[in-house]
Amino acid sequence: MSAVRVTGHPGGAGDFVVASASVPGRAWCVTWVSEGAAWCPCPGFGWRRWCRHARAAQEAVVAEARALTAAGTTGSRQAAADALAALEEMFS
Repeated sequence: MSAVRVTGHPGGAGDFVVASASVPGRAWCVTWVSEGAAWCPCPGFGWRRWCRHARAAQEAVVAEARALTAAGTTGSRQAAADALAALEEMFS
């Protein structure tokens, strides 16, 4: 099951559309606030305060955060290497 972000910033709070596994053509809009804080209008969430749709939103947020971290780390390392090279050139 996959979640598609419709609002918010990658890796953070927002709304996700998640397809229903039991009703073809049905989708649920999950609001993700933070780790362990989500809301889904499906019956399962009403009974358990957690559901497969909320889990799909959580997995999407985690995947986004990992992608942002990986991209940021590579860029940060390159920026640091460039700054160091410029400093070495200034002082050599």
